[in-house]
Amino acid sequence: MKNNLLKLLILVVCISLALFAVSCKKNKKESAKESITQSTVESVVESDTAPESVFDSASAPESGVESETTSESDIESDGESSFESLEESAIESEIGSEIESEIESEIESEIESESENESESVHECDYTELKYNSTHHWYECTCGEKGEEQAHAGGTATCTQKAVCTTCSQAYGNLLAHSYTELKYNSTHHWYECTCGEKDSSTEQAHAGGTATCTEKAVCSSCGQEYGATLSHVYTELKYNSTHHWYECTCGEKGEEQAHAGGTATCQELAECTTCGQSYGESGGHSGGMATCKELAVCDVCREAYGTYGRHNMVEGECTVCGAKESQGLEYELNADQTGYTVVGIGSCNDTDLIIPTTYQGKQVTSIGGSAFGD
Repeated sequence: MKNNLLKLLILVVCISLALFAVSCKKNKKESAKESITQSTVESVVESDTAPESVFDSASAPESGVESETTSESDIESDGESSFESLEESAIESEIGSEIESEIESEIESEIESESENESESVHECDYTELKYNSTHHWYECTCGEKGEEQAHAGGTATCTQKAVCTTCSQAYGNLLAHSYTELKYNSTHHWYECTCGEKDSSTEQAHAGGTATCTEKAVCSSCGQEYGATLSHVYTELKYNSTHHWYECTCGEKGEEQAHAGGTATCQELAECTTCGQSYGESGGHSGGMATCKELAVCDVCREAYGTYGRHNMVEGECTVCGAKESQGLEYELNADQTGYTVVGIGSCNDTDLIIPTTYQGKQVTSIGGSAFGD
């Protein structure tokens, strides 16, 4: 289509050039005709003897000015007509040849140009544009001519990304299968994962194995993760100090404390707690035996005499143990409840060692006043 339009354009240009040439030739012809006619007339007039071809038609008339005038007009007309016919024929022939020659030249030039362009386009494909699809790559020329295909190659595929061709950088092929080699876990289960993070749900299992204590959770025998809850403390170990006892768990957790209780302290030993068997408190005093007004009591445990002498055992004013007699002349005062007496003074008694009677006027002597004997 483009070639046809180009040829038509060239033809129009050639025709325009031809018309312009014809116009120029006509102008040139008019100028030449005028010049030739004028020259012919002048030569006839000036010549003494007219050419036969010119005066043949004028031999019949009589001599005179009128005949001379007619011959000149005829000669001019015939010369002009003959010249115009010859000149027009030559111009038309020349113009036709020039137009035909120019058109043929333009067409041949166009054909040669197209042939050269086609030859150049076929032989100058540079295959510089890299193209590809999912399996192959190739180079193409800008005209669309496709070069040799080659399969993608190079690169390394993983489980998340395809291999990348080292020539065209296009991903190709298939992903690798996941490799579930990493052991993962949470507080209740464990499972295996691929390095990309993909979880293999078929390997998920609850933690198991191991033994929990009161201080540590059980440890899964598969993944080593602690799981579950700790056990309750078991207070089985009896512990104590000097004042209390309690039970402890094997982990050392201490239960409720309780004070030692039970047992009896003696003069030689502390009391012993009936719960833990621990001695506690202070030593007890001597015990046992009976003191008299002459002897101290003898301890039943250590057999040592202890304490103070006992009171006189007075019978009718005289001690049945030591024979001492009650002090006489002491001053008494009846108690407010009228049931006994209190010693309130030395009275008329002169004894150095006073022996307070146990009774006075048939009633018990219950106490000694604070200021009965002075300081």
